[in-house]
Amino acid sequence: MMKWGEYNMDPINFDEAKQSQLPAVEMLVNLGWEYISSKQALALRNGDDSRVLLGDVLQRNLMRLNSYEHAGQQHKFTEQALARVAEELEATRVDGIIDTSRQITDIIMPKLGGSTVKVFHDGHEESKSLRYFDFENLDNNEYHVTVEYRVVGREAIRCDIVCFVNGIPLAHIENKKSSVGYQKAIAQFQRYQSPDFAPKLFIFEQLLLAMDGEKAYYGTTGTPEKFYTTWRERHMSPDELDSNLRQIISQPIDPTVYARILTDLNGATRGVEQMLIRTPSAQDEAIYGLLRPERILDIVKNYVFYDGAHKKVARYQQVFAIQRMLERVRQTEPTEYGSRHKGGII
Repeated sequence: MMKWGEYNMDPINFDEAKQSQLPAVEMLVNLGWEYISSKQALALRNGDDSRVLLGDVLQRNLMRLNSYEHAGQQHKFTEQALARVAEELEATRVDGIIDTSRQITDIIMPKLGGSTVKVFHDGHEESKSLRYFDFENLDNNEYHVTVEYRVVGREAIRCDIVCFVNGIPLAHIENKKSSVGYQKAIAQFQRYQSPDFAPKLFIFEQLLLAMDGEKAYYGTTGTPEKFYTTWRERHMSPDELDSNLRQIISQPIDPTVYARILTDLNGATRGVEQMLIRTPSAQDEAIYGLLRPERILDIVKNYVFYDGAHKKVARYQQVFAIQRMLERVRQTEPTEYGSRHKGGII
C-alpha cells in the first residue's frame, strides 16, 4: 500500500536544477564519481525505495575487499555470509538517530571496532574482521552518484544528490536556487531527518551539504542550522584553486552519461548543454574540498566524531591544522646520533 505523501512531492524546479543541482553533478562526475541513473539506483535496491543501501554494490565490494587468514592460507568469505552482513546493515532500526548513527559508524569505520564475520574451520568457530572501505588504496573503492534519490519512510523524500562509496550513502546534497538560498536546503535536511520522514538514510550519511549555486554550507546528521559552516581550501593559493576548478569544469562529460542526468532531472534541464567555461563558485570549492574521492574517506573517517549526544564534523580550519601537525610529526631531521622526529610546540 502506498503511503500518503509518496506522490505529494513538488516537481523539480528549473532554476534550482540549472543553477545548483546540475553544476554540482557535473563537478562530481568530473572529479571521478560514476553516475548511475535513478532507475539504476532503484534496481540496485531490488526495486524497493524503502531501502537506502545499494545492496548489490555493497555485496560486490565486501566480496572484493575481504579475505582472512587461517592455518597460513588466505580464504574468501562465502557469498551467503556477506549477503547476510549487507542485509543486516540495511535492516538496522533507527532507535534515536544519533545513537543509531554512532552504531553504524562503529561498524563501518575500523578505528572504532568494525564488524566481524563468523567462519568455521575444522569444527571450530572463529570471528574474522570485515572492512567496508579501502582506506589505504582509495582508488580501490567504488564511487557512485545519483540524483532525485527517492527514499520512503513514514513519508517519502526525494534527495537532490546522493554520493555512495561501495554502496553506502556517505554524502547528501540539497540544492536551492540563489533567490531562495541555502538556508532552505538546511531546513529540508532538518525535516527529512525527523521521524516523520526518512531518518534511516541519515544514520549512514556523514556529510550534508546545502547549496544554492553561489554559497555552500556543510554539516552532518543532527547539525543545528547555526552550526553549518563553509569550506575553504587552505593548502593552495586562490589562483591555484581557481585554475584547478576551471580545469575540472572544462572536462566534457560523456554525452550518454550527460543525457541520463538530464533525463533524471525530469525535463527541468531539457536542452541544457554542459558549460565548459564558467567562473568557479563557493559551491564548486565545497564539492572539491569535501567530496573528491581522495578526500571524502579521510573526512568521514578522521573528522566526523561524536561528542556525547551530538554528532559533529570538523571545520576546515581544524582539518588543515591537524594535517599540518601530523605532517610535522612525520618529518625527521638529522642529528649527530642519527635522524629524529622534529619537535616543537603545537
